[in-house]
Amino acid sequence: MKNGLNWLLNRSRNIGLIRKFILFYLFTIFIPVIIIYYVSYTNTVNLIKREIQTSLSGMTVQVNNNLEDWLMKIDGMTSTMYSSVLFNTLSKDKYGPDSLEFVQDHREFDKFFMYVLTQSNDIASIFVFTKNKNLFYKSYAGAIKSNYDPEEEDWYSRTLNNKGKTTFFGLHRSWLLSNGSSDVFSFAREIRNIEGEHLGVLLVDIKLDSIGRLIGRAADSYDSKFLVIDNNGSLIYRDRDIEFQEDDQSLLDRIASSDDQPAKVVVNSRPVHLTTQTSAISGWKIVSVTPDESINKHTLNLSVFYGVITVVSIFIFSFMLLLLYLTIYRPIYRLNLSMKKVEAGDFNVQVLGRSKDEIGQLNTSFNQMVSKVNELIESEYKATILRKDAEFKALQAQINPHFLYNTLQLISSIAVVKKVPEIDHASRSLGYMLRYSIKTKGDFVPFEQELEHVKSYLDIQSIRLEDEVRIKVQMSEELKAYGIVKLVLQPIIENSFRHGLDKRRGAGTVELLGRLTHDDKIEIAIRDNGAGMDQDTLDRLRRSLGHADVPALSNGKESIGILNVDARLKLFYGANYRLSIRSAPGEGTEVVLLIPAVRHQGGWNDV
Repeated sequence: MKNGLNWLLNRSRNIGLIRKFILFYLFTIFIPVIIIYYVSYTNTVNLIKREIQTSLSGMTVQVNNNLEDWLMKIDGMTSTMYSSVLFNTLSKDKYGPDSLEFVQDHREFDKFFMYVLTQSNDIASIFVFTKNKNLFYKSYAGAIKSNYDPEEEDWYSRTLNNKGKTTFFGLHRSWLLSNGSSDVFSFAREIRNIEGEHLGVLLVDIKLDSIGRLIGRAADSYDSKFLVIDNNGSLIYRDRDIEFQEDDQSLLDRIASSDDQPAKVVVNSRPVHLTTQTSAISGWKIVSVTPDESINKHTLNLSVFYGVITVVSIFIFSFMLLLLYLTIYRPIYRLNLSMKKVEAGDFNVQVLGRSKDEIGQLNTSFNQMVSKVNELIESEYKATILRKDAEFKALQAQINPHFLYNTLQLISSIAVVKKVPEIDHASRSLGYMLRYSIKTKGDFVPFEQELEHVKSYLDIQSIRLEDEVRIKVQMSEELKAYGIVKLVLQPIIENSFRHGLDKRRGAGTVELLGRLTHDDKIEIAIRDNGAGMDQDTLDRLRRSLGHADVPALSNGKESIGILNVDARLKLFYGANYRLSIRSAPGEGTEVVLLIPAVRHQGGWNDV
């Protein structure tokens, strides 16, 4: 448990704040709300369906009870025929044709028939068959068939086999009427005397629509329809508009043989609910057929209600999440962005916000901190600029006296030894160099102007060495648009003469090459084929370049040259430049400068 909690905490530390908000919302609000509402809705719907099923079962029981009461009422009315007069009539022999006694006895039965028919409008016909094959009847449905012998009929034998008990028969055409009467259902009973002797059979045809009127009293709000089937699976009654097919005998048989449990079946591709109740009197099954959509219709409003509640709840919780986002996450996100800007060197950042909570106080403290840091940096920057400017000018001033001394010595030597016009040329070149060094305004000059200064120096060296040196200058035309720090090339070239070519026997070569690289850098290479340096000397020089102490450059001759240039370029370009040296004894030295390509906006300085 503890290890799992530690793992969860470690994982959460690597997740962004907005994702934490979303995960918190999902697992503590959204998903639980959906689960709670789903469980509540499902349980409520199931409860409502159980109540509907209970209501349907109760309604079916009520219909069955009404039907049983009605059948018992009709059966009870027919028991009034058990009188001595009618019993004596049932025992008489077969009447002859046009028998007056038959007419008189029929009148006695008519009294009984009229009594029964006036008590119930649901009876279509009443028939009494005596043991001697006499027939008494009353019917409003049509004329009776001639020469009808009931003993040949199945219904008759079934009635006798029931031994005095009432036998019910399902939907059929009247067995005795000849004019194609409407459908009826019937019940029959064997008539016996007190001694149990067989006297005859009573048959009662009941109008089919009487069941419809009886069932119609049990109106419901579920669009239920009713079937009545006997225990053999024969259909006794069905509602006219029911979608249950009469010829679907397999389903009827299954219902007839099943117990009185609710069931859900598919009829004509539509799911329906069946609720059955078996009559204890007739053995018939009363079946209510309720469409599934009628039951679902009662849960539709509940679905809408729960859906609205769910949507409203999610909207409220989402709005709360939005408030948390606006009041907590977004201010922290803005503060984080501001911190990244400060980390990148932008100290003019201010976090906007008017809140008085802890985050607002944090923003205020951050703004105050940045302001103080900015003030400190600005004051330190100004002090550093002033210090570097003084160091720069001190370094630059070191070149002039030394070179002026060497040049004047050269002029003197030429004047004494040669007494030739070349002195004029050397004097002019020297004059240009002195004016460029002293009078040029600013420390950043056009590249072409710096090159002219180098050429003046090379002219003087050419006069001094005559044919002992070959000078090659190859600069890309693109460099004319760019600028360079003043007085950085001549000291390096001077080193090539002093420490390289002057120590070499025979003719020497000095090359000055410049080009613009593909990554917007200016590459300048200064090569000579002089004496070169051994590895120890080269290593010491490289270490000096990496740790040059600018104030100490004023001491010693070694301060003039590469170390001077390196210090000045570091002051001007910072870390955006590179100086590399390659050298070998007897092969010469190569110095490569790589500086940022910065365009010069002004024209030539006045020299």
